[in-house]
Amino acid sequence: MKKLIVYILLFISFFSCAQAVEYPVSDVRVGILTSENPASFKAIFSGTLFVDEEALLFHDAEVVIAANNGELDVIFPEKKLKVNTVRIFPKKDFNLETQFTKRTYTGELRIHAAGKYLHMVLHVPVEQYVRDTTISELGNITYHPQHYLALETAVRSYLFASIDKHKEDGYDVCDLTHCMHFAGNQKVNYNFPDDKYVLLNNDGSYLQAFFHSTCGGNLSSPSVMWPKYKKTTGFRSDKDSISTNEEQIDRNDLCYDSPHYRWSTIFKLNEIKKILNTTNVAELKVNTKENRVTSLTYGNQEISASQFLSRTGKLYGWNRIKSNDFIIKKEKDMFHFYGRGLGHGTGLCQYGSYKLAAEKNFHAEQILKFYYPGSKIKKIQNTTGANKNEK
Repeated sequence: MKKLIVYILLFISFFSCAQAVEYPVSDVRVGILTSENPASFKAIFSGTLFVDEEALLFHDAEVVIAANNGELDVIFPEKKLKVNTVRIFPKKDFNLETQFTKRTYTGELRIHAAGKYLHMVLHVPVEQYVRDTTISELGNITYHPQHYLALETAVRSYLFASIDKHKEDGYDVCDLTHCMHFAGNQKVNYNFPDDKYVLLNNDGSYLQAFFHSTCGGNLSSPSVMWPKYKKTTGFRSDKDSISTNEEQIDRNDLCYDSPHYRWSTIFKLNEIKKILNTTNVAELKVNTKENRVTSLTYGNQEISASQFLSRTGKLYGWNRIKSNDFIIKKEKDMFHFYGRGLGHGTGLCQYGSYKLAAEKNFHAEQILKFYYPGSKIKKIQNTTGANKNEK
């Protein structure tokens, strides 16, 4: 009898661990072109155009949509309509052009005027969004199926954990790195893995699986960059290395081959004054946690690292200071920044993940366990929201 009970318990335990999770949503609402805030755009598509509640059918149509005093001008080659809302429902993909951007999108686009600008929300199937975002985030890193699968899992997990991030804006996520970089439909000829996974916290909730380009050899917990982040498990806070060779310390770092592994930049005194919005900066000191900058002190004042990086990015470009891992040396009226990595250094390091896959023969599950220790890896049970079409 005791043996039977043990077998039953083992079976229940195995079944519980093997159970997969399902999609929390079928479509993702993405706020697109949120940094540009265009006042107008041109769309080229075949399908249905809903102007208010009227449905118009088109084949290879070219239409311009522009904000005009709280309403929309819908401009065709032969006529112009004034409406409140527009929906583009293409048969497949559609092309969108603004003054600065040309992209291809999959999904339904809903538009209304927000003052003199356009409020544009793309409704896209979950797996289409996950795939396009993963490829957008890959950047110049060579494709490897196991690195891709690990990054795709992080993207999917972050999405599910952040699905209400822009609820007040009328969509789920934006297309910027504030959420994740989404550049529309990415047409590539990769042999994508079929398996689909998600990362969970110990309580069964979705892990907000942060990831970045290059850690520079130093991984940290989320609370370093985001002090309000309270979870203490699920992220590696240590050297980005699996080697114990102490003779080549830097070369042990998995992301050593990244072009962002080390960087430097120089700011003039007047630039620092503008960033800090002050007229007096005698010195600038960094305060650290887990070997990353949490805040900067000047005189008797202090500014958080996230605020300093945000101000610097808006004023002088987002790649001027590439990470929150740097030291500062002042020489006369110049501030020399010497830094490591690209990004916040939390979660999966992309260049490190690629090296684990390509050179160390790590499978995606091993990569995920390395960067997200203590989290649970679960398989997606159904294909709701998945786009079956090959790119």
